[in-house]
Amino acid sequence: EKAEELFNRMKEMYKKGDRRVKPDIVTYNLFFSACSRSEGDSKTKMAAFSSTLNALIELQESDKLRPDKYTWPAVWKVCQNQLDVKKDLAWINRIFELTVRGGYVNELLFNNMRGFLPPQYLQKKLNTTKDVFEVTVHDLPPEWTCNVKVGRKRNRNYHKVDNKKR
Repeated sequence: EKAEELFNRMKEMYKKGDRRVKPDIVTYNLFFSACSRSEGDSKTKMAAFSSTLNALIELQESDKLRPDKYTWPAVWKVCQNQLDVKKDLAWINRIFELTVRGGYVNELLFNNMRGFLPPQYLQKKLNTTKDVFEVTVHDLPPEWTCNVKVGRKRNRNYHKVDNKKR
């Protein structure tokens, strides 16, 4: 709640002309991280997720800001800490689709996903019966990793995706 107040205040001050508080990708990532640490009942947790979702939509609609290698792992940490993998599967599916469609699955994020999502969920998404802990980021479909560095090189088999249409 405090993080959201501060985040909104920064955006408002910037809109009013204070260039010193211009939110950047680090601001968004820190906001997501703060939302992941929100504690309380299910209503409080859903409010933290909702705030994350709103900020994520705002970020994706931005002409100037793009997610970096820390953005999606931070968003998934919110999912892990604030959502119930059984009750909130529709939201998890939505975040999953946004993430893979954007090509943002890096090693950090894939490890977060494996720690949070049921193995059967990832097996189904990967169309495999292989143990998901034996799957590496290099085994993922290329479109999942097209906008991140995998190993030493960016996966250039696919073109970068324009996030504005999501």
